[in-house]
Amino acid sequence: MASPYQAGGLPDHTDVAVGSVFIAVFALAGIGLHLRTSHTYGHKFVWTLALLLFCLARILAIGLRIALKDDLHNKALACIGQILLSAGVAILFVVNIQMSRRFWCQLHPQHAKWVSRGLTGAAYLVDPLVIIVIVAIIQTYAATDPHVLSID
Repeated sequence: MASPYQAGGLPDHTDVAVGSVFIAVFALAGIGLHLRTSHTYGHKFVWTLALLLFCLARILAIGLRIALKDDLHNKALACIGQILLSAGVAILFVVNIQMSRRFWCQLHPQHAKWVSRGLTGAAYLVDPLVIIVIVAIIQTYAATDPHVLSID
């Protein structure tokens, strides 16, 4: 049977203290970055909002890990935490692709058209990959067929 603790192993008492620190760091970083750029420039940026969503996904995932410490057999909490962890990585990946596209097109304008199309296409491929990852995570936690469990 698949372990419900794919990211980080079994949660224990140290996860509460370390998780609380990371929750504070992600809250301050996400809200501070978003509010600072919004107030400085007078309008909201999509990418700082995406980074705020990344920070919120991390806060929820860490909070679920802390909650999972008290109930080690709750597979629903572990599944939701793993999905939030993967969603945060996907959000950060899309932001990274778009920032790379902008920097590359500024530095090498002669290649801007092809690089822009390629990286934008890569960003559009993230949506189906996120769906595949979510289905795989749910299948890992909810499968009861012995054959499916043996290949996970």
